[in-house]
Amino acid sequence: MRTRHRSKALRAHIRNTRGLSRLGSPESVAQAIDQRATRLRRAPLQGLGPARRTNFTYLAQRRRGLDPGGRYIARVRIRYTGSRRGDYAAAERILGRRRQVGEVWHHFHDYNSQSNQGTMYLMRLTDHSLPHSGGVWMYEAARGVSYGY
Repeated sequence: MRTRHRSKALRAHIRNTRGLSRLGSPESVAQAIDQRATRLRRAPLQGLGPARRTNFTYLAQRRRGLDPGGRYIARVRIRYTGSRRGDYAAAERILGRRRQVGEVWHHFHDYNSQSNQGTMYLMRLTDHSLPHSGGVWMYEAARGVSYGY
């Protein structure tokens, strides 16, 4: 059922993602989104190294993290809010712009529980697709709570 009262953002999202479900796998969809974002605006990457998985230890637990290497668009330091949306808004406020289609914020695995701060990397979706634990997992482990969306 179609509704008449859709927000401009929702209409734009629907218009921009039409046809992506026909592409098949999530990797194909991520690649299509990344290609569309590249056509819209070419964001320069900070360096040349590829994103890679790294090991880190926090609270006596060994985890697999994601090190963006040089594959990031921007880096900011934020105070964690307890929700991903809150963190995204804080990072975008500091950066002075919103993320574009095909970009994603990554909570880096350098969360400091005493200052409640950590680093956020703005990355391309395709570079962020490796399974990993990051700052959100560290926050949850340190505080014993589930991080909100």
